[in-house]
Amino acid sequence: MKKLFTLAAALLLMGSAYAQLYNLVKVTEVNDGGLYVFERNGHVLYAKLDNKAVVATDEYNTTGLTGKESYVWSLEANVDGSFSIRSEQKYADNPDGHIYLNNPSGKTDITMANAGSAAWKFTFEGGEVLISNANNADRFLGETADGSNKYKAYAASNIDTYGHNFTVYELQVSTSPYITIAPAVADFGAKAIGSDAVTMDITVNCGNLKGSVTYSGLKDPFSAKGTIAKSGDKLTITANPSKEGTYSQTLTIESATDNVKVQVTVKMNVTDPTAGYAKMTGKMVEGDYVLTYDEYAMKASIMLNSKNEKVNRFENGTFTLSGDMLTNPDESIIWHIASAGDSWTLYNKSVNKYAGSTDAKNQGALLDDATTDNAKWNITVTEANTYEFENVARAASEQNPENKWLHNNATYGFACYGTNTGGALTLYRLGGSTATAVEQTEMTEKPVKVFENGQVVIIRGNIRYNLQGVRVP
Repeated sequence: MKKLFTLAAALLLMGSAYAQLYNLVKVTEVNDGGLYVFERNGHVLYAKLDNKAVVATDEYNTTGLTGKESYVWSLEANVDGSFSIRSEQKYADNPDGHIYLNNPSGKTDITMANAGSAAWKFTFEGGEVLISNANNADRFLGETADGSNKYKAYAASNIDTYGHNFTVYELQVSTSPYITIAPAVADFGAKAIGSDAVTMDITVNCGNLKGSVTYSGLKDPFSAKGTIAKSGDKLTITANPSKEGTYSQTLTIESATDNVKVQVTVKMNVTDPTAGYAKMTGKMVEGDYVLTYDEYAMKASIMLNSKNEKVNRFENGTFTLSGDMLTNPDESIIWHIASAGDSWTLYNKSVNKYAGSTDAKNQGALLDDATTDNAKWNITVTEANTYEFENVARAASEQNPENKWLHNNATYGFACYGTNTGGALTLYRLGGSTATAVEQTEMTEKPVKVFENGQVVIIRGNIRYNLQGVRVP
């Protein structure tokens, strides 16, 4: 079942008429002025570039399209039978902008341009099509690697190397009954027990229906509210994180008379915030952390090059997020950050070593001795609640002292780089997103432990906490 991409409002009132909607119909020829979707392996080309490749996505509708989606393309015929390929979304946003899919001469690069210089040919065989550029020695759109869902223009001699067999769908006027929804997944992510209820709107678009639309399937901790007209409407889903647990339910929206229905997956993970890794904000305090930049976490291992030689950089690790909670991190990416005078140290239990620097720029090291300046970091929080780690030894070095920041290079990992590489880190802390008042050292009152009703309670400044530093009544 296809994932559904966000659908623009289908009902643009123009007098008494409604905007036309379309369904996708498979075709084996293309024509001037037609609207098309190009699909391969369950993914469709859309107007996004990544490293000079056009990207494909699996989030798309097959019914109820407006024709302005990011994966809809129109064709403009040339005299030689080729076509210019135009992004309808980009054209709607800015007709004079970079709206055409292009391929510069002699290159594999795919670009978006304000004029269609590429002459794309569509060669159908067995219901599938080869898309090639007649103005560039018939270079064809091929997948950069199996499963990458990114496409460049490769030389015709490489036809057996890169996947290229697209299926073409034309946007044709909807005549059959349909219901579409966006989004198809209502994921409320990770929520703390007892936090406020949250809501999410589901847009419902309907067409050509004879019967009424109903919805069902949700129960505590979820509920839905709203009325759906035959022409479409919206539902509001409420999630109440009152009880701990992992929840997944299915909201069914249907017209029984017309025998059509769609389903929304509704999810939420209600957790005790003191037991997971929450996105850190505010003042730095001692604790266990995962240090991340974009999709990478700093791992307690040194990278190796193709010759199996150490390159003195911390390896890029992986992590999983649920909302703002980082779940089940591997021990290799968990760092205990502790104060060392005015600075901090980063210790990883799995290797029994500290993260530090070497005497050279763009490097990192796992150290045994935490007392050296190479193992010490000055940490500051930014307005965006990200964190800059400045290595004490590198900052005092006579050679390249500007290469002192613990940043990430997507290719070469974490190390002491300059400001032009990577940026401040996002931290996830075990036990909560901010320092509790028990951890706020600027408070003058000392914490006092008492035993009440079978549990230890910490009292500081007339405020009561449990052993995890969470306020209790």
